[in-house]
Parts: sequence; C-alpha cells; structure tokens
Amino acid sequence: MKTNLQKREFLRKSTKVAVGTAVGLVGFGALNGLVASSEYPWPWSWTKIDPEEARLEAHEVFWKGKGCSAGVFGGIVNILAKTVGEPWKFIPIETFQYGHGGGVGWGTLCGALNGAAGVVSMLYDRSVADKIISDIFAFYISEKLPTDKANEIGANSQYRVNKVASALPQNISGNILCHASVSTWCNLANKKVGDTERKERCGRLTGDIAALTVKILNDYVDNNYTFKFKPSEAVEACLSCHGTNGRYNVYTYMECKSCHPSPHAQGIIENLSPNADTFKLYQNNPNPFRDHTTIKFSIPRAEKVEMLVYDIRGDVYKTLIDYELYQPGECSVSFSAIDDEGNKLPGGIYFCRLTAGSFMQVVKMLVVE
Repeated sequence: MKTNLQKREFLRKSTKVAVGTAVGLVGFGALNGLVASSEYPWPWSWTKIDPEEARLEAHEVFWKGKGCSAGVFGGIVNILAKTVGEPWKFIPIETFQYGHGGGVGWGTLCGALNGAAGVVSMLYDRSVADKIISDIFAFYISEKLPTDKANEIGANSQYRVNKVASALPQNISGNILCHASVSTWCNLANKKVGDTERKERCGRLTGDIAALTVKILNDYVDNNYTFKFKPSEAVEACLSCHGTNGRYNVYTYMECKSCHPSPHAQGIIENLSPNADTFKLYQNNPNPFRDHTTIKFSIPRAEKVEMLVYDIRGDVYKTLIDYELYQPGECSVSFSAIDDEGNKLPGGIYFCRLTAGSFMQVVKMLVVE
C-alpha cells in the first residue's frame, strides 16, 4: 500500500511539472528542450549514506524480483527515500526494471551498471557524471566479482535474503556487457544461467556495485575522490588506427579482445578499396607458399563475412574472419600459415572459404614445408 501511495504522489508531483508552463513551475531548462520542476530542479543533491547498507538493500531488491538494474538503483534510492525523503521518495525504482539481463535479456550493458549510472546522472551533469560512471565501469571489468566482501557476507548468511550460504567463484569479466560477464562466469563455475548460484552471483554483484557507487559519491561530495579511469594501452593502440585519427570506425573504451579474441592474430585485414561490383574471393598470392600469403576478396554491399581455412577432411585450422560485419569494398587478409592454436601448418593442400550473406566461394591453397 505504501508503494502505491508513493507512486500516486509521484504522479501528482509530475503533473505539477506538466502544467508548469501555465502556473510558472517549469524551470529555465525548458528553453533548451528540458523540463525541470522549480520544486526539485535537476541536478539533485547527494546526502551521504552507508555503502554497506546500500549493498544489503540492493541485494534484497534484486531477490524481490526487481533484478540487477532496479536492484542498484532501488538499493540506493530506497535508503535516500527513508533518510532524506523528498524528492527521492517519489521515484519508482521500477523505472530501471528494464535493465535486467542486460536490457530485458538482450545481454548488453550490465543492469547493475545501468542502475548505478542512473543514480549518478541524477546528481551531476556529464562533465562529472561521465567520469564517475567510467570509474564504476572500470571497476566492474577489472575486479574479481563477486568481491571477497560479498562472498564473506554470503558465506555467513548475513544477507537479508539468503539463497547460497557459501562463497561463490569469482571472475574478471573484462567487459561491461551482461552476456560476456555472465557467460564467462557460468563457464568458470560450471553452472547454468538458470541455476540459483548464478542468480546469487548477480545478486552479490548488484550489492557490490551499489556499495561502490555510494562510496564514490560519499568521497566525491567530501572532496576526497580522484578520478581513476583512463583507456588502457590496448584500447589506445586499437583506436590509433580505428578511432578518430584513423578509419573512424570504432568508438569504445572496451578492449577489443573481450569480444574479439586476438582480433589481429586472425590475420591482418586491410581495406584496399571502398568500391566493389561483385562478390569474389581471389586466389591467394603467393601460392604455393611456406610462411605467408595474402587473400583478397570483394563484396558489393555490407554483409557479415566469415573466412575459414580447412583441410581436405573439412577440419578447420584457422578462422581468419569470424562472422563480422564488413562494408562494401575490396579487402585483403594476411595469413601466416599458423592455426588457431598457434601451431605451424604442416605442408599439404588447404582450402580457404569465404561466406558473405548467401554468397560462398572456395579457393585451394598449397602449403609447402
């Protein structure tokens, strides 16, 4: 009943904003396409709370069926609603319920990070919020999760909802994507996505991110926080070619290898021309070859491309292009006669197969000792 009353009160307050043009309750932000209530103008102010209380609250909200995104958001907002009151008590935490499973199961941005970013964005403009959120993201991709603290609480049955009374395996996701984070953990722990242990893993992680977010916000408001994130050397190396100073076809702080294992170990791919009249896989050159050959292909329209090297029995030795989206044009791929395990190919007959959409073509290659 209390929750329903809060929602009705939220709608009442929101209605005041909606009619603000007539009664003078729309802030200056409306001139810029933004609507801000003069009663609670954005950004809101932060009041320090206990990070460990936020951890427990977020974990409990997660297990109440709200999921990881509403878990972090609600874990923090619920405490502020109790300790501060307005305006925090007028926000339905279900606003972030869509974030579960990386966005209703789509496996994109981890919901816990989504909820944390929502809280931070209510407090600061982009000049500050982007830096705080980046630090939270960087923690997520570089630390073993769930943390030792989360596991200790779980093993001692100190959560308000106790599903697994033991420490859980930890993994470093290397990626902010739900799909990558959950899948690597499941493989490590030998658990299925639907297992209670996997759900508890995400519940503890939800508490970890809520506690971290609160700690950073507490320190920042005390002028006791230094921003930490900077792109890794690997990212800077990739973007030196693919970012704004090169091809300008990549925009990310994530390391490529988290989604594309050793992307350039597959073969150095070079765009030769943006124009192509037809699908075609050219004969590799040189052929025969011992240590190195170049394989060219062209596609007249954007397609997902796969290029494999296999032997006469059909055993795949090398994945040169792993079903990646290519724009129309002519490209070349360097192949060093090394298989996916890093071993030198023995001499013999091999085949290179290009698949692009419904098009497929094969050329025969000869590796000599």
